[in-house]
This record gives sequence, structure tokens and C-alpha cells, in this order.
Amino acid sequence: METSTTHYLFILDKSGSMANCWSETLDALSHQYNLIEQHCKQHPDQPVRASLVYFNVRAQRAFWDIDGTVLTQQPFRFGHPAGGTALMDAIGISIHQLQMRMKPQDDAIVIMLTDGEENSSNVYSFRQISEFMEQLTATGKWTFTLLGADVDAFEAIGSKLKMRREQVFMFKKSQTKEAFDEVNVKMTNFFEKKSKGESTRDAFLFGDLF
Repeated sequence: METSTTHYLFILDKSGSMANCWSETLDALSHQYNLIEQHCKQHPDQPVRASLVYFNVRAQRAFWDIDGTVLTQQPFRFGHPAGGTALMDAIGISIHQLQMRMKPQDDAIVIMLTDGEENSSNVYSFRQISEFMEQLTATGKWTFTLLGADVDAFEAIGSKLKMRREQVFMFKKSQTKEAFDEVNVKMTNFFEKKSKGESTRDAFLFGDLF
């Protein structure tokens, strides 16, 4: 049986309104990288390939499809927050490219962080992304989580994408560290379920920190 690789994709809002929590977000993301890297080193039979995409009016790759064992060595070299929020384009472009890289036995963790409403996409619509996510979720191989900082992300985004309420995690920007700590708990839960051969479909379900 071929090894199942977990593809970890983080889609990060770099619009102007993120400026007041940018350093805290990058610090918290670094801690998450450390958790994933340690998992990979301790469980070489459970490989992770990691990607980070950031967006404002367009989506760009910070890095793509790297080995999880070197995740903490990736520098954050993408400047300061500015511009609008092309979230649908960032999601659509990223998951389409990731889907093409995945093998049938692989799975994917997709985490999307934003602090505002969609206002700049010109390639993908809410309807297109909703249908795409629904198709991928139905395979049982894809897990989608939406993080909303200082915004009702379920009302503004999650409900339009037909996400379950528990897939949307809302928190105050002052709680960024605590929010990522909770995400890391879910990440550990995902890896534990996978190692036992259990379904990971419900590994990332949340309440809120509001």
C-alpha cells in the first residue's frame, strides 16, 4: 500500500486590515509550523507536504509543496499587509493546484484566515468555490477550516460557502495565540485519527473564542 501524504495548505489574508495583528499571526503560524515539523520527524510514516499562499487583491505563493520536516526553515518574505481581500480567488486557485498534485490515497488540510469580507476576486465566485469545496469534501480526503479574526466569518463567508458552522472558528485579534493553540490541538487530533486509520472528516470542528 502506498504511503498517504497529508497536504497542509494555509491561505493567509494579507489585506491592509490585517496590519494590527500581523506580527502576532506570523508568530502563531511559526508555532504551528513547529508542531507539524516535529510530527513529521517523529512519524516519518506520516509525511506532510506544506504550502502557504497569501493574498490581498491577488493570491501569491510564499512557498509551495515543501517537505514538512523543513517547514520552520521557510522565511516570511512577503512584506506588510495592504490592499483588498480576494479570498475566493485565493481559495480557488490554491485548491485547484493542490488537487492536481495529490495522489488518490492522499488527504488535505486547508486552513483559511481572514479578518474581512470578500471584496476583490475576479476569477472565482462564492458559488463556484462552494461547489468545488463540496465536491472535495465529499471525497472524505479534504478538511476545510475558516478562521475569522474580528469578523463574523460564518455570516460573511462560511454560510455562503455552505460550510458547517463548526468549520468556522471566530476569535478576536487579541486572542490570536489562543486561537492558533486551539487549531494546533485539532491538528494533533487529525494526525492521531489518521495514524489509527480512523476518519479525519470531523477532526477540525470548533466553537468560538468570542
